[in-house]
Amino acid sequence: TSVVLEDFRIWFILSKIDKAKDTVGIYKLSMKNESDNIRSSSMQGIMKRLNGKNVKMILFEPSLSQDEFYGCRILKNLKDFKQKSNLIITNRLSADLKDVQNKVFTRDIFMEN
Repeated sequence: TSVVLEDFRIWFILSKIDKAKDTVGIYKLSMKNESDNIRSSSMQGIMKRLNGKNVKMILFEPSLSQDEFYGCRILKNLKDFKQKSNLIITNRLSADLKDVQNKVFTRDIFMEN
């Protein structure tokens, strides 16, 4: 049941992404701030499906040391990431994204930070 629910969530998010967007930014993989649960992140499922649709993606994930993740270039500079992203997907709305909130897609119902 949880697998079906997770697939539905991923489908829902993907259905909200405008195909006309040039670059989709993925803001952090972890579910919560100060968390290290990258390996079980639902963002990976979204990234895999976007990759399959040949959507150009960039990732801002400061906890990763490599330059690429799932074929997605990792940017280390947040300002650069925000400028290059036409749409930003995130699990949780962060204070770091308040200035570009108009291009952020999140299902964060609490909108804390």
